[in-house]
Amino acid sequence: MDHNWFLNKREYKHAYNVWNSSFQKLSNDLIQDIEKLSQDIEYIFGYKYFDKYNSPFIEDVIWIASQVRIYKDIAIHKSVKNFINETAKVISDADSEKLDKILFHQKVNTIIAITIEKLKKLNNNSPSLINCVSSEELKSIKDKIAYFSQNVPLSDKALLIDESYQMKLLSKYNKSPNIKEIESKINILIDISISDSENANIASGAINYLLDTNDVIDDKVGILGLVDDMVAIEYGIKKALPNNRYHRLIAKHNKKYPTFDLPPIDSDIPVSLINLENIVKASYSKLEESYIKRLIVMPNTGPVHILCAVGKGICNRIDCAQINQTDTHFNKGEKIVIGEIDGKLYNNKFKKKVIVEFDEQCKRAPNLFYVKTSSSNERETISLDLIKDAKLCIDNPKLSSKNDLKKLKREDKAKYIPWGSMEFNANVRNINTEKKIFIFCKKNNLDKYLNEKFFGVSLKSWFGLRYFNNKFDFKDHNSTQSLFPEPMFYSSSNKDIAMEMIRHRWENDSVARLPDLIIVNEPTWLNDHNFLNLLKKCQSDVIITNDFFHKSNKVVKEYGFEEIAAKPDSFVSIDTKSFQQGLIEKYLLKSEPFNIQTNLIEKSILDDALSLFRRTKIFRKQEIFYIKTNVSRVLQSVRSRITPHSENSLHKLRSDLTNVAAELTFLANIHRELSDFSKFLTENIKNLTAIDRSKEITKCIKKIKSCEKTALIVKPAQFEEAKKEFLDENRNLKVVLTSNLESLNDFKNLIVPYFLGSEYSTKLRNFKYADNHIFLLSKSEEKIHEMMLRIEKEKYENYFSDNRQKSKSNPISSYSVEEEISYVDPSMNIFQQSVNIVSSNLTSRHDYENIDSIIFSLGDEKTLILPSGGSNLFIDKDNDLQSPEVSKVHMINVGDRIIIPESFSGGDILEAVLKSNVEKYAEYKKTLNNASVWREILKTFKSNNNLSIEDLNNELKKKGINRDIATVRNWLNNPSTIAPKNREDVIPLIFSLNDSNASNSESCLSACSKIYIARNEANKILNKSIEDRSIKHSQNKLKVLINEVEFNFNVYEIKSLADVSVPFKYLYHLRSYADLQEINT
Repeated sequence: MDHNWFLNKREYKHAYNVWNSSFQKLSNDLIQDIEKLSQDIEYIFGYKYFDKYNSPFIEDVIWIASQVRIYKDIAIHKSVKNFINETAKVISDADSEKLDKILFHQKVNTIIAITIEKLKKLNNNSPSLINCVSSEELKSIKDKIAYFSQNVPLSDKALLIDESYQMKLLSKYNKSPNIKEIESKINILIDISISDSENANIASGAINYLLDTNDVIDDKVGILGLVDDMVAIEYGIKKALPNNRYHRLIAKHNKKYPTFDLPPIDSDIPVSLINLENIVKASYSKLEESYIKRLIVMPNTGPVHILCAVGKGICNRIDCAQINQTDTHFNKGEKIVIGEIDGKLYNNKFKKKVIVEFDEQCKRAPNLFYVKTSSSNERETISLDLIKDAKLCIDNPKLSSKNDLKKLKREDKAKYIPWGSMEFNANVRNINTEKKIFIFCKKNNLDKYLNEKFFGVSLKSWFGLRYFNNKFDFKDHNSTQSLFPEPMFYSSSNKDIAMEMIRHRWENDSVARLPDLIIVNEPTWLNDHNFLNLLKKCQSDVIITNDFFHKSNKVVKEYGFEEIAAKPDSFVSIDTKSFQQGLIEKYLLKSEPFNIQTNLIEKSILDDALSLFRRTKIFRKQEIFYIKTNVSRVLQSVRSRITPHSENSLHKLRSDLTNVAAELTFLANIHRELSDFSKFLTENIKNLTAIDRSKEITKCIKKIKSCEKTALIVKPAQFEEAKKEFLDENRNLKVVLTSNLESLNDFKNLIVPYFLGSEYSTKLRNFKYADNHIFLLSKSEEKIHEMMLRIEKEKYENYFSDNRQKSKSNPISSYSVEEEISYVDPSMNIFQQSVNIVSSNLTSRHDYENIDSIIFSLGDEKTLILPSGGSNLFIDKDNDLQSPEVSKVHMINVGDRIIIPESFSGGDILEAVLKSNVEKYAEYKKTLNNASVWREILKTFKSNNNLSIEDLNNELKKKGINRDIATVRNWLNNPSTIAPKNREDVIPLIFSLNDSNASNSESCLSACSKIYIARNEANKILNKSIEDRSIKHSQNKLKVLINEVEFNFNVYEIKSLADVSVPFKYLYHLRSYADLQEINT
C-alpha cells in the first residue's frame, strides 16, 4: 500500500512556516509541570486517530518531551510547548471533522519531524532512548542497578510483573515497536534472573530497578517517568546476555550508533524490522581493526543481505551528520533528475522521472537556474528547491520534454519525507562518500527487496542503485529522495563483472569506486575458489550471507571467513491481518515462533529394509554408487507413498523393485556382501508394495479439531490422489504442494507426511508455515530429524550462550547427517554426482570451447544445462500471480519454476518462437550466418596462427579491443552471443585481423542489427502469448499459441543448481542421471 506519511512538499513548507510563527508568539516561561506534560503526551498517544502510521514515532515524541527535563534552555522548552500546541490544533480539527484520518497522520508526523529538526539544532543530539536521560541520570541508573544486583534479591513482584503499574503503563503504548521490544526484553531478563546463569544478578538488578517507584525519575509522572526504567532494561540486557562474539558485536554497534534504527517497511500495517536489527548490526560491526571476512549463516537469509546494506548506509549517514555542506553544484551540460510526475501507459500508472540538462545559475535571480529539456535548445528556469534535491545522472538518460518540466513545476506537490533531517542532518543528501556498498546477488534477489518501501519511498530510491550488467554497462536508479548525491549501492549479478569491480578494474573511470563493504548472497558463486580467494585477499570488509544447509559454507570457512550463526529475534510479533504482504513482511511472519510435534508411525518391513541397507558396508564404496542410488530411490518410492496405490503406480513400483532386486542378485555373485540384502529385497517385494501412510495421515487428521485450518503438504506426483483420499467437506483441510509452501498463510496446522529431504526439512523446522508443524516420521526418518535438530542447536548455541561454555556431548558432523540422508533420499547425492560427471567429462579440455553455464536439477533425476547469459521462461517463486516471464538464465533461483518446450533441441526459448514462422525462420538463419562472420574470423585467425585463448586476447588488445579472457572465450563458443558489446567499433577491428574491407564489416553489422530486431520481435510475441497467464502450482504442462502454432511446454520446479562450463553441444538438452552415466562411461 502506497501511503504518504507526511504532507507534500508545498504543504510541509507551509506547516514549517506556521510552526515558526507560533513559536515566536510563545512566552519564554520554562515548563515546570512534567506530570502535566506527560499527560499531554499520553493524550496524543491515546487519540483515536493516532494509530499505525503514527505509532512508529512514539519514541521520538518521548524524546521530544524528555528534553525539557534535561535542559533548562528557553528555546528547547518553547519548541516542546509548540509541539504540544500544534498537535492539539490538529486533534481539534479532527474532532470537528475538518480533516480525515489520513490527513491527521500526515499533519502530526510533519509536526513531529519539524520539532525534531528544531531541537537537534538546539541540543545537538538525535532521537533515541539513551538521549532521553542526561549523563548524570545515566550514571545514577547504572549505580542503582549495581546496588540492586549485589544487595537485593529478585522482588517477589517480578513473577507477576504484568500486574505492575510500570508494565500496565508500557502495555498501553506497545503499538510502538520500540516499547514492544522493551516488554520482550523485560521477559528475557526475568528468565535470566531465575536461571542459574552467571548473569542472573545483573538481570534481577534491572528488574528490581523497573519495579522500584523511588528511582531516578518518579514513575508516577507517567510515561515520561518510565524513560529511566526503559534505559535500565536496555542496560540490563546489554550486561546480562551471553558474552559471546555475536552479542559483543551488537554491543559495539549500539555504543557507536546509539540512535540507529531501521525504519518500518510499508504495508497495510507498517512492519517493524526490530526483529532483524541485531543480525544487521552484527554483520558489519568490528571488534578489531582488521578487515572483516565474515560468513553469516541463517536458516533462510531472505532479505538480510539487502538490510545489511541498508544498515551500513544508515551508519554512513550518521557518521556524516556533523559535516556541514549546504551547496549543490552541477556543471554546465550535466544531466540531472529533479523530480517525478505521474505517468500513464496502457492504463497503468507509474512515476516518471523528470530529467533536464543543467546550464547555469541565473545571474539576476540567484534562486533560479537555467536548464534545457529535449523539446528545444531554449532554456527553462527552475527553482533552488528543485536544484537542492537534484541528483546527477551519468548513465546518459534521455532528457524530459518541456511539457513534463512544466507539469512538475505546476503541480509542486512532490512527496516530501524528512527522514534525512530527522535522523541525520538537513544537508545529508549533499554529502558524498567515495566508498560504496557492493551487493552481489541474483538480479531478482536484488530488485524484489530494493523495491520495498520506507515511508512510501523504495529502498533503492533512498540509497540509489548503480547496476552493472554482464557487459559492464551500468544503469543508475536516482531519486530526489536519495540520502546520497550519487548511488550508494553498486551491484552486479555477473560473477566475472563482480570480480572486476573488486579488483578495481573499471571500463568507465567515471564510475570507478572502492567498496566500503562487499556483500555476497549467491551460493552458486561460493564453489569458485578463484572468487573466494579474491574475497579473502581484497582489502575490503566482506560479508557472505548463506543458508546454513549449503555445503559451500565449509568451503568458505576454509578461506578464513569467520562464521556467525544467527536467527531473527522475536521481540515484536507481526500482524497477520495485512492484505498486501510484502516479501520482507512474509519473511518476518515465517520467522515467528511455532510448535513442532513429531508422530512416530508404526514399524514396518521398510524399517527392516533400511536398517539392513545401512548395515551393508559395501554400499559406502564409490564404485557401486549407482546401485546404491537405485536402491535408495526405489525404497524412497515406498517410504513416500501417502495414498493406497493405483493399478499403474503399483505396477511401476513392483517392476522397479524387481529390477533392483535382480541387479543386486547379479552383483552378489561378484560382491558377496550384497547377498543378505539381495535376498531380503527379493523375498519382500510384495510386503513393500503394500506399504502406504494413508492410515497414519487419517489418524493424525482426526485428532485435529475439524474447524482448525490445516494443510497437508505433498509432492506433485500424489497431489490429485491425496485430495481424493483426505479431503472432507466437514473439515477445514487443504492439500498443498511443496512448491506452494511459501504462499501458506494463517494456517493452524501443517502436516508433513514423511521426510521431504534436507532443504524442505530444514525450512519446516526453522520457519513458520502454521502454528503447529506435525511431522509423521518412521524410525529411520526420526533419527535423521533428531540429528538435524541437534546440529541446528549446536550451530546456534553461541547465539544464546557464552562461547566459553563448551558442550559436554560430541558434536554431530554434517557428513554423518548427509550419509544417513543418502539412504532415504538420494536426490542431492544424484545431483552432486551429475555435477561431477559434467565437470569432469563434459567440460572440454580446450578451455576456449567452454561456455559459462548453469546446470539445473529438475526433479525425477532430470538435469538441464543452459548458458548463463541465455534467456528462458520461468515463474518466480515469489510471484503471487504465478505468471511466467522471460528472464536471463542467471537470474533463476532454486524454488522457481522453469518452462521449456517439449521438443527442446538446441537454441534458447526465443529461437523456439522464431521457428513458429517457417519462412521468417529460414530468412533468420540466413541472416544469422552473415551476422556470425565476425566469430568465424576470430576462430580462423586463432587456428591459422596456432594461438591460445590468452594469445588471441593479446592480439585483440593490440587492435584496441580490451576484454577479459572469459568474454573472448564466450565470443568463440556461444552462438547465442549475437555480437560483441559496442559492435559498431569492435566488429570492424575484428575484420581487420584478416585484412577485410570496410563493406564486409558493414554487411555483418547490418545482419547483427536484423537479428537483434528479430529476437526483440520474438520476445514481444512470446510475452503477448503468455501475458495474464497464471500457472497453478500443480500444473506441469502448458500450451501456448504462437503465430497460430501450438507449443507444448513442460513446467519443472528447480530443486538445485550449480555453475558449470561446457561446450555448446551439451546445452539445451534434458538428461536423466542415467543419460549422464552413459556419457560418463
